[in-house]
This record gives sequence, C-alpha cells and structure tokens, in this order.
Amino acid sequence: MKFGLSARGPFGLTCRRCLHMGWLPTLLAAVLAFTLHLTIAPALGEQHAPGAASPWLVFPMVVASLTCAVTAAVFWPTFARGRPGQQWVERLQRGPLRGSGGAMAGALLAQWLLTVPLTTALALALGAPSSAVTHLQLQPEGQPVLAADRPPVSFTIRDPQPFTELRLRPLAGLPTSSLVPTIVEVFADGESLGTMPAPFAETRQLVRLPFSSRSMHRLELVHKAGTVPLVFVPGAVTLRAATAHWSLSNGLLAALLALLPSFVAMALASWCGLLAGLPTVIAVVASGLFVQTIVGLGPFEPTMLALMRGHWLATSAVFQPCAASLTVGSMAMILAMLLRRRVRR
Repeated sequence: MKFGLSARGPFGLTCRRCLHMGWLPTLLAAVLAFTLHLTIAPALGEQHAPGAASPWLVFPMVVASLTCAVTAAVFWPTFARGRPGQQWVERLQRGPLRGSGGAMAGALLAQWLLTVPLTTALALALGAPSSAVTHLQLQPEGQPVLAADRPPVSFTIRDPQPFTELRLRPLAGLPTSSLVPTIVEVFADGESLGTMPAPFAETRQLVRLPFSSRSMHRLELVHKAGTVPLVFVPGAVTLRAATAHWSLSNGLLAALLALLPSFVAMALASWCGLLAGLPTVIAVVASGLFVQTIVGLGPFEPTMLALMRGHWLATSAVFQPCAASLTVGSMAMILAMLLRRRVRR
C-alpha cells in the first residue's frame, strides 16, 4: 500500500471518489442554473450586467464544493471518531493526520477539476466578458470628502501601467443648499482628463470616464460645481487597465481561489473529528461552507463577482482577502496535528 500523494494512497483514492460522487450533482446544478438564468434574466434589470448573473455561477460551485468536502469526510476513516476501519488506517498511515491531509488534498483537486468548466464555459454562457482586465481600486490621501469648501481628493497610483477608463461610484451626502448635482473634473499628473460625463446626485451612482490609453502616477478629483458632497470610500474610485488577459486564465485562477472555503471547512472538520462523530463533522463542513459562500464571509463571493464582471484576478486586491481564510485553515490544521498526537499518547 502506498501512502501520501500516490494514486493508491488517501490522495488518489479520495480524489477518484469525489469525482465519482460529484460530477453528476455539479452537472445538474449547472444545467439548472443556466436554465433559470435564461428564464428570469429579464427580471434582473440591465441586459448588459453580467455581475447580476453571479448567483447562478455560485450555485453549482457550492454544490461541487459541498459534495467533494462531504464525500472526503465520509470516505476517509480518520476524519471522524469511531469510524469503521479507523484503527487500521491509523496503524498503516504515517504522519500526524493519519491520511486526512492527503484526503483533503484529493478532495480539493477533485473540486478544482469539477469547477474549472463552471468558471470558464458556464461563466461565458452566463454573460461574462471574453477577456479580463485589471481594475485598480485607489485609496484617497487624507480626507475622502469632495465638496465646494474642501480641497481636491488626491490618489497616488503605485502601479502606473496604461489605463483607459476611470470609474467613480462615491457616496452622496445631503446637499448643502438647494439640490444641484455635483460636477467633478479629473486631473492626471496635473493634466486635465475632462469632467465626468454625468453629474453626481445619488449615492453609489456609477459614472465612467473613458480616455486614451495613458499611464499616470497621481490622480486628483476637483469640485467644479454642485451642492452634493461626495465621499470616496474604498472601492469608489477604480481605474481600468488597457491590457486584456485571456478569460481562460481568469477562470482557472477563479477555480483555484474557490478552493479556500472547502480547505477551511475540511480543516475545521478534521480538528473537530478528533472528539466528534461523523454527523458532527458533516455539520461542521456544511456550516463552514455555508458561511463562506452563501453568507459571503470570505473571498469566495467577491471572486465570483469579479470573474463575472471581467476583472483580472491576479492582483493583490484579490489575494489580500484570501490571507485570513488561509490563516484560519492553516491554524486548524496545525491544531489538529498537535491534538491528534496528544490523543494518541
């Protein structure tokens, strides 16, 4: 018997088991999601709003994640206490997790293989752009409020690559006098790019300013007219890069990032399985995935939304939120290793 990541060890056995159990539910969920999208798409509002279709992509992704994670917990005996064959596996398997780590790796590989068609083909079918571009979110220097009696709001661009569009979506405050929409002029490195095509009168109003491709190091927003104060919170100012990337690469990366909720859920389940039975372990897996996917705690939901909007995922803005999930999952794995050694003693 081979161990570790071999084809006949926990890695290969669990991977094949998860693929066998997960391909049909994932396929049915994808077909159902696409059918419902075609049926009620007009109720979503704008026809050219692919981000509104992201829930139909999330649904089969969650089905694949849940199926693989639960299958791994049920299939490998050391995931829970009191499982048939657990004592034999603990005697044969080396390592502090007694094969649970390899089983988790096999489940994650199976999930990635099942979700790659979803983040590539299904995403395109749901209306995602055929190419992806970098969207750089800027953080203001100093006070983020733009009004007639305040100085311009400035931004420093630390990645001065060529850009082609500026998107503003600020919060709108109460007008200082009678309502007059606010007009904003944009300066790049001291040179005017023009005024925003539409004045701002509502909160979270999205206005785009296209311009010829150019790189910049500093951006300033100047108040020209109007009585509506604007607050540029994080995410309210975005620059769209000129370079386009292949959508297939974006889909492969999205499928990889979608493994984080499953990793965290299975790591917590492996920890709880030292003292708990299989029903409790399955409940931990299901609740962990629910909180990180449906509830939106973690990077899963914004990643799927960015994928549908055509945002290039290989940026620091996407990977930074993943650090918290990786930390939780890694700490759970370390605790499971330490506690398992203590229980064996």
